[in-house]
Amino acid sequence: MRPLVDTHAHLDDPRLSGDLPGVLDRARAAGVVQVVAIGTTAADSAEVLTLARRHPGVFAAVGIHPNEASEAA
Repeated sequence: MRPLVDTHAHLDDPRLSGDLPGVLDRARAAGVVQVVAIGTTAADSAEVLTLARRHPGVFAAVGIHPNEASEAA
């Protein structure tokens, strides 16, 4: 099997917080070698940066979604 990269994951979703290590383990077992965690607000972006520091193979994409642009102004 070829290694996979998940290019758009919301790992900061509260529904994953109790099992994030398990989620990442299951992804690796399925062949996912890297995950790009997406931030859509300033707070989300800070969280995905923290997740990327804590979990090998997780990378952060930070930014503000257009629907959240008023938050950044």
